[in-house]
Amino acid sequence: MMLHSIVICMICLTFAQVNGELDNNNSLQKVVKTSEENPAFSVSLKESGNFGNAKVKWTSVDINHQNLFNTLDNSLEITKTGIYYLTMTMTLSKTSRASFSLEKTGRRSGMTTYNQVDGRESINKRSLHLLTSLNRPYVKQVFTTSGLVGGNNRETAWAGFHYDTDHYFFGARDEEWEDQSVIPLPITMALRGFQKHGNKLNVLSTGLYFIGFSSAFNALAESRLTIRSSESSLRHSIRIHHITRHPIISSMSLLANLQAGEDIELQLGSGSLYSDTDLQTSLTLFKLDSNKSYFYSKGEKGSTCKPDSINFGSVKFDSDNSWIPSDQTYVAPKNGTYFISVNLSFFRKRESEEAYIEVNGVKKTTLYKHTFYIIKETPAMGEVLLKMNKGDKLRVVNRGCEAVITINIHKQLKAFFGSTTLSISSVRKWVRQFKGGRTNILDEDRPGCLKTASNNENKDRVIALIKDNRRISQAEIFKH
Repeated sequence: MMLHSIVICMICLTFAQVNGELDNNNSLQKVVKTSEENPAFSVSLKESGNFGNAKVKWTSVDINHQNLFNTLDNSLEITKTGIYYLTMTMTLSKTSRASFSLEKTGRRSGMTTYNQVDGRESINKRSLHLLTSLNRPYVKQVFTTSGLVGGNNRETAWAGFHYDTDHYFFGARDEEWEDQSVIPLPITMALRGFQKHGNKLNVLSTGLYFIGFSSAFNALAESRLTIRSSESSLRHSIRIHHITRHPIISSMSLLANLQAGEDIELQLGSGSLYSDTDLQTSLTLFKLDSNKSYFYSKGEKGSTCKPDSINFGSVKFDSDNSWIPSDQTYVAPKNGTYFISVNLSFFRKRESEEAYIEVNGVKKTTLYKHTFYIIKETPAMGEVLLKMNKGDKLRVVNRGCEAVITINIHKQLKAFFGSTTLSISSVRKWVRQFKGGRTNILDEDRPGCLKTASNNENKDRVIALIKDNRRISQAEIFKH
């Protein structure tokens, strides 16, 4: 069973530089400027709309270290040769379909989804590339027209960063796979510090690694995709079961200590995988820099259907002792830019739910959202880059889950009021209103209804007004 988990890696420090500059009166003033050590970017759509078959024009630049993102042509300007991790997030309007294609990386890859086929509104796709100044990566929307959701929470976004490492791998396949065996990854797009032996990947250097794997899963059967190693206890699985017409993409990320000499493999345990030129089935690995902050926690077994935070349970790695278990909060140990990858596992439910990241109590980015019935277990992943200062508090929040909240409240009311209890639909209405900010159960003022209050003092005042002027109107009485 896939459990919810969170990976946090610092990708670059923020340095403060103090310079002296002259002001308008020729007086020397101290000026503090900040700079980042590593190229990184994060862009998104500010507004929702329909997008045609063309390069995506990103309208919000959230992070742009060393001017990696070229705002004039919406592509990346590579000035530092090396490995780049790129991640795309796409959120659909309810009746649309969309297909993103990542171009000019050496070989295209992409992701496609249709009409929120499983209740999910967002999907995510990662990839790893060896890029030089000859590459100018950009994202293209492929369909003739697609309705995409934009906003302040990076609902539709593209992000990435350069990472200094000599040990990395990105492999994929562009064909379906049905055999319950080790899965071949014949397409190698980045390779150093590993050796391929048949369908297995041999590790050449001991250390802590980021690992990500994904695929699209065909319908009508429960599918299970597992990554495992020959030596260590590494074994993680994605399990999904759906009955929709189209394949559903799902991904997982984690941190693991790997030993030199062990073999890594992807294996299909059941069901069947779908993959085409979008390269849905893929494996990503790179060795982490131990001098930069990192964190990984793997959650408790069971549903995340709670009214507030998600319990990530067991902490596996925490380089700076930055995790506060009591309120499930990560405290940033340094000023810098952080890469956050969150895996969530949702179970059978019938109403809307949303998970998002907040920093210091402010919502920063939506990770996952669904609006209707989901078939059995549904894994989801969200990834984002965030700038944080030392001491900032990051938390993954779960809002919604109205099915469980509504049922529990209705049971409590029924136990007390019996047959006179409100219907469950009425309870649902009240739950939504209180979640939206309502604080009492009194009837609210409605347009067209006059405010009234009846007592002896008011009656005497009205009688006196009428005696003084027999032609006084109701509106004039109300003014008094």
